[in-house]
Amino acid sequence: MTLEQRLSETLHEVDRFDPSPDLFARVSSSLEEDAAHRRRVLHGWLTSLASFAVVVVYLGLFVSSDSSGSLIVPHWAIELLQSILLIAIVILLAPLIRRFGGLYVADVFRLDAVTGSRFLRLLDTAYYLVFAGAILMGVTMVGLEYPVRLGRGLEQTFGRIAVVLGLMGVFHAVNLLVMPLIGLVFSSTVRRAARARAGAAAPPLSDAAARVDRIITRIVWALATTVAIAAVLAIGIVFGIGVARDL
Repeated sequence: MTLEQRLSETLHEVDRFDPSPDLFARVSSSLEEDAAHRRRVLHGWLTSLASFAVVVVYLGLFVSSDSSGSLIVPHWAIELLQSILLIAIVILLAPLIRRFGGLYVADVFRLDAVTGSRFLRLLDTAYYLVFAGAILMGVTMVGLEYPVRLGRGLEQTFGRIAVVLGLMGVFHAVNLLVMPLIGLVFSSTVRRAARARAGAAAPPLSDAAARVDRIITRIVWALATTVAIAAVLAIGIVFGIGVARDL
């Protein structure tokens, strides 16, 4: 068979190919994901530009120089700048974290997508509450009327930003470590509930499932023992402090 004949036969085979029935849905979903990604990128750039504009306006309005020529700024303006930048960082990083975290949560709760979606919303709520609390804890209300050197104020600002970013990293690292355990507990619970509903009609438990159930039982007992020991130690410490004060 010549090359031309082979090419013609291949093209005929392509003509007889039946497209996937869900091809349109997959293409539409891909286009929607691309559009959502472009919106996230646009929002990120807009937030970054807004933060940069705030810094420029801040420098133009509040920075001055003292008699020695050092740049100074009101303390309250430093606190305001820190709060605005931290809030912008939290809002800017939230969609990125949710995008990749959503895939992770969906994989962990693959047996029940509805529960995974609810758990992701709870994580979003916890994210905003934790970092809103961290931002508020760093606010200083003492000495707001006194000026501070610009270098010292910026050093404090970068320090608070570093603390918040570090907390984000630590909390999400802990989340990555804990989520597989939550997935194992959830899968074991769903599987046991399904077997209980099926009753005698339930299929035999596989060796892998039985091994997972044993691991989950040991982990739960270990956690309960750790909590009980910690509670006993805390009570002992409080009691010892009370006795020491009485003496």
